[in-house]
Amino acid sequence: MIRNKAIEGKKLHVSLSRDALVDARGKFITQGGYIREDLLNTLLSFPELGAKETDFTFMYMHPGTYYLTVIADMDGDGFRLPATLPMLDGRLS
Repeated sequence: MIRNKAIEGKKLHVSLSRDALVDARGKFITQGGYIREDLLNTLLSFPELGAKETDFTFMYMHPGTYYLTVIADMDGDGFRLPATLPMLDGRLS
């Protein structure tokens, strides 16, 4: 991954899930101000990439459709907040 200037030196939160965590507009799907609980139950893996890391490998994945959401920790607090916009969201098959 090549990081753009806006996220150089920032920790990245990666979420691999069975269902999309964001809607078509790129906003988190929320309920009561938090990511919907039923969507959280579809999380399969959620590694963090350190400020200097550029790659991560998911291993032993079964065939199927997965969703990848990457969030840059812009304020350095270590939290994945629903108010934060994902910098990458995509469907993998």
